[in-house]
Amino acid sequence: MRSLVLSSPPEGFLDTLPGPQWLDTAQYPQISFRSTGVETVAGRALRITGDLTLHGVTKPVVFDATFNGGYAGHPLDPHGRIGFSARGMFKRSDFGI
Repeated sequence: MRSLVLSSPPEGFLDTLPGPQWLDTAQYPQISFRSTGVETVAGRALRITGDLTLHGVTKPVVFDATFNGGYAGHPLDPHGRIGFSARGMFKRSDFGI
């Protein structure tokens, strides 16, 4: 596991999370999400559907998201950017964890 941010994990949790009883990052070093659709709900609210691959298992998931804004770029930095925040839930057991 290269990076993980949790707001207030229990003591020692970040040490055990990459291990075999949880994410088993030695055997499954990647977690991926591939979107299959984005739907506008209202204003800046979106619903993002897609396939989450975790622990070698791929399942469909839904995230409730917010468009946080962006910019088209400028001469010193021509690459446009956009930002989103998203929340969702899934059962660990669906992914064999």
